[in-house]
Amino acid sequence: MAATLIINRKNGAGETDTNIKTARTRGSRADTASILLSDPITIPESAAAAIRGFWIITRAEITVAAVNNITKIEWYTDGVDTFLVDVGGVAASLTVKVATSDVYDTPSTDELTVANYGNGTDDLDGAPADIFTYVTGARLSVFSGLKSGTGEVGKYVIMQVTSVNDSVEPTLVNPETITWAFEES
Repeated sequence: MAATLIINRKNGAGETDTNIKTARTRGSRADTASILLSDPITIPESAAAAIRGFWIITRAEITVAAVNNITKIEWYTDGVDTFLVDVGGVAASLTVKVATSDVYDTPSTDELTVANYGNGTDDLDGAPADIFTYVTGARLSVFSGLKSGTGEVGKYVIMQVTSVNDSVEPTLVNPETITWAFEES
């Protein structure tokens, strides 16, 4: 029997899980997996300023075990940045950074950096990169090894949306598709 994996969005100090496998989630100025229109990531008034959303923390969970083992989990985008939106003829640009970690940290609007995540030294697996760095041919490794049974597996994948332009505030931006792929032996 093939394994079944779901993707959980993690929120709050208690690491509350929300299954987002078949639903959408979005970055916002609230620490929630829900799509809220009341807490948007606004466009800063100054071109030099940046407004950040809460860290979006996700992790894979095996709900139906593989016949043998899960051997690899990877994460990637389609490589096409649809976050550059045109609002009344003015470009509004959003950046999204991603990193991985073995530990959970309560989501924050602090900039996602090695110094700001976890213990501030080595909890984040290197500096965050633009999400479009990771595409079909160059995927982000979330797990490599052997995992049998059920339960959470692999690293936490942490993203952060940042508004970077002096522009007109859009109500919603175009959605992005992120793929989680796994292999089993």
